[in-house]
Amino acid sequence: SNVGGQTGLWIGISFLSLMELAEMIYRLIRSQCHRLWTRT
Repeated sequence: SNVGGQTGLWIGISFLSLMELAEMIYRLIRSQCHRLWTRT
């Protein structure tokens, strides 16, 4: 049961890390698009 708990914890941590990474990429793309739109 200890291994299962550690696996669940690792999945939760990696999921949170993926969400943070996705948000960072989304903000980067949004800022780039905003820069392109304001240029025209």
